[in-house]
Amino acid sequence: GIAAEAKDLGVRVALENVFMPYFYFQQLDEFRDIRKRAPGIGVALDIGHAYISKRAAKDPDPEGSILDDVRRMGMEHLFHIHLHNNDGTRDDHDFIDGSIDMARVLAGLNDLGYTGKIVIETLDAERMGFEPVIEKLDRILAILAIKVRQHVAHQAAHRLLVAGIGHPLERADADVAMAQP
Repeated sequence: GIAAEAKDLGVRVALENVFMPYFYFQQLDEFRDIRKRAPGIGVALDIGHAYISKRAAKDPDPEGSILDDVRRMGMEHLFHIHLHNNDGTRDDHDFIDGSIDMARVLAGLNDLGYTGKIVIETLDAERMGFEPVIEKLDRILAILAIKVRQHVAHQAAHRLLVAGIGHPLERADADVAMAQP
């Protein structure tokens, strides 16, 4: 197949999830069947498309469901991410406005071990200039940094508790402190 031939050339092939009814790969849970038909193929996860699909399916927690789907799919199959925002009804390719909790999704992907590239797909830079896009990205990254620090602090606290050392916040000499939002 094409994925095997591409691998021989040092190239990875990924299929992007879409939300349109005339495309096959609308829900991430469909990837298992795709992988059986095309071994070696990966996923180019489009967060905005996944969000629209989840909202169309009346999912009460689209961001959580996207992360659950990625977890079930396996991180080794996640090759690339497209990040854009929308209101769950249209593929606007907004970044500044929209309903997606992008910091939550990015923190979840970080927790799952994603270290690959993330491409921001937006028309906002054309409409409003780069500065508002950069400001939004800075806000998301600040929230993400807090979430990551909290996660690391919780993990460290758990390791210390399991080791019988006590909670790091109760220790004056602790290296780890909880980040406050």
